[in-house]
This record gives sequence, C-alpha cells and structure tokens, in this order.
Amino acid sequence: MGGKTLTRADLAEAVYRKVGLSRTESAELVEAVLDEICEAIVRGET
Repeated sequence: MGGKTLTRADLAEAVYRKVGLSRTESAELVEAVLDEICEAIVRGET
C-alpha cells in the first residue's frame, strides 16, 4: 500500500464528494459506521 494513513476526515470528505451529503452529515455518517464496526468487533462478530 502507499503508506498514507486514511483519517476519519478523509472518509468524510470522500462521502461528501461522492454521495452529496453535507460535510456535517458525512462526518456523522462516518462516525456512525466506524462506531458500529468497533461494536461488532467487541461483540466478536466477523
């Protein structure tokens, strides 16, 4: 891989550009998705 760290801000910006949500909505969506992923990992889901 290229070695660049992908940040929450990078993800939110990509959602903003590709989906058309506002920047605030995009950031909130990214946070919600990451939270759900983290919770699933804690629960042992794959």
